Amino acid sequence: MKFDFIRAQNAKYGVPVICQMLGVSKSGYYAWLKRELSAHALRDAELATTIVSVHRASRGVRKSASA
Repeated sequence: MKFDFIRAQNAKYGVPVICQMLGVSKSGYYAWLKRELSAHALRDAELATTIVSVHRASRGVRKSASA
């Protein structure tokens, strides 16, 4: 979570400043950037894509559970 925040805010504040504020090492952040996504993260991304697709196909209409 911290590294995601650093990636999102690095253009505004810079990696060294954010790492110092969050108490993480710059080398740890840069190693995280190079790391491949885990199998769990890949499944989460696939699931998110499916959810968006189903939502668009239903035009955002949600059916009630009793219907």
